[in-house]
Amino acid sequence: MISLRRGSIERILRGEQVANTTVQVLDIVKIPSTDGDSYHYRLEISDGEFKYSFAALSQSLNHLVKDNIIDLLAIVKLDEYFMLRRNINQGRPDNVIIIFSLNVLVKGDRVQYIIGQPKKYVCSFISAYDQLNSLIPPKKNIGVEKEACSPPKIPRIEEKKLNSSKADSSSAKIKPDNEKSLIFMAGKTLKPICDLDDSSRNWVIKAKVVSKFPVMIWTKANGSSGPMFSFNLFDESGAIRVRAYNNEVNQFNDVFQEGQYYFVADAQVMKITDRKNNTTNHLYDMKLMPHTKVTLCNVEEEVEEVSTIIKKYKYMPLENINELVGVKINDYVDVLCVIKNIDKVQEVTKKTGSLFNKRNVILIDQSRAEITLTLWGQHAVEFKANNGDIIEIKNSKVGEYYYSRTLSGKRNLMTLNPDIPEAKSLRKWYEIYSWCSLTEGINKSLQSIYKMPEPFISKVEIKFIDKENIINKTCPSKDCLEKVFQKNGKYTCFMCKTNWDNYEPRLSAKLTVCDWSSVIYTVAPNDVVEKIIGLSAVEVDQLQRDDKNKIIKKLADVSYQPYQLKMRIKYEQNSYPQLDVTVVDANPVNYKTYNTYLLERIKNHMRNK
Repeated sequence: MISLRRGSIERILRGEQVANTTVQVLDIVKIPSTDGDSYHYRLEISDGEFKYSFAALSQSLNHLVKDNIIDLLAIVKLDEYFMLRRNINQGRPDNVIIIFSLNVLVKGDRVQYIIGQPKKYVCSFISAYDQLNSLIPPKKNIGVEKEACSPPKIPRIEEKKLNSSKADSSSAKIKPDNEKSLIFMAGKTLKPICDLDDSSRNWVIKAKVVSKFPVMIWTKANGSSGPMFSFNLFDESGAIRVRAYNNEVNQFNDVFQEGQYYFVADAQVMKITDRKNNTTNHLYDMKLMPHTKVTLCNVEEEVEEVSTIIKKYKYMPLENINELVGVKINDYVDVLCVIKNIDKVQEVTKKTGSLFNKRNVILIDQSRAEITLTLWGQHAVEFKANNGDIIEIKNSKVGEYYYSRTLSGKRNLMTLNPDIPEAKSLRKWYEIYSWCSLTEGINKSLQSIYKMPEPFISKVEIKFIDKENIINKTCPSKDCLEKVFQKNGKYTCFMCKTNWDNYEPRLSAKLTVCDWSSVIYTVAPNDVVEKIIGLSAVEVDQLQRDDKNKIIKKLADVSYQPYQLKMRIKYEQNSYPQLDVTVVDANPVNYKTYNTYLLERIKNHMRNK
């Protein structure tokens, strides 16, 4: 942003020629001539220290206003100007700054606030020296200050002088796109949301719309009803719920769009009586009234400024939620967690007998506590995430199910893998948390064997891959993939009861893996085996028929190579109880995270000595 040249107006009115005269346009008024055939524009300008109402554009510059090149709050540089001295009225000079040439540095719709706290400048008597200086021909000023102007975090919104009744009836006020916001904010104070209460007067807020809910019908016991909608407004200080009823629904529903920034004024702020559907921590609600003023904050600088302060959530540790420390059932909390496991969608029956979709998502955070996030309806079906993703939930409701704590939240208040420092720190912790030796992984899984055991990551070497039955002949149907049997030249799937001309090859291998602590036997599915041996199932199937020695050599090359395996242990009890270890994923060793894990182990060991 270009800075203003403070004090330049006072120097100009004293007769000096000031270089780099950078001012802000506060008002534009169209003044017709006495003959009515021509007109000129009068400007009110400010240098950040003083403002002056008697500046006039040369008629040759009228097109700048008509073409909206100059608008309210624009920052301009006066290249060529002249100070015209007029008759002294009641001991006070009445001088006019006539502008012959100027350059628009920043348009007003990008500034959108008055810079500084300019006071009205009152001319004093002019000295003889000043009068002599005024006779000097106007000089063209070249150059712009390079000093950056830092706009205040909370811009001062000053009352604008509108056309008075004394003005000529044919005078026309110039109304650029952003003038509407300036008019309704006249004489108001920009306040943070946290400072709003029922005694606030003459306020305006700048906030982002989040969690906008669709229009619904409200009803009362006396039978009256009508439409309503609600949303939350969010700024750096907090959030507040906003509601609109009846006629205001038609007036404002299309105005407020989720994710946009707005200036809002003249709404009713009232004490909350029922927090049932309020997901904010504010003590007050805001109600939109017929006279409420709203304007879109569509300036890039404003959006960048506000977006840097959005989403300052206070995350509640899951351990505190499970133990009900600082939180109660039915409270709303903000959490930042890792998705540990995602269950399949289930159909549950409501009391009315209708079916409803439900999905449970297991979350974990750095407190090492776990909690279940329950998703319902269409959100449960459409939820797309992977194990290990970071999820941020705003205003999640704390519930209880069979003496265990649960969370539930709305789709538009959940963010997957947010780009914030806290998420990066949590991801780094989870990568280290998942690492362990084979023995530690087995012991950790045995502690939660009757729940959903979490996967663990180990650096291992593959000691042996069983080449027998590495290829499975499965049903080509993607919805089936069951084993097929060859009969009369056809491949029959007894699951889908279909005969196929061919089969779908899929890999499945038994692995023997080891590290310094233990040796275990695992099973790897198709995707994992393809990663390990570097061949697809189709290629292995072809080699199985053409040259089995190549498969044997390929498997031998993989033996005793270091891998980073992600494994899960499952407790099976058929004819006898046993532990089944399945490889979930296989990758080359990430030595950066592995070394971090080792360093953490060393630090813990040193602390415990």
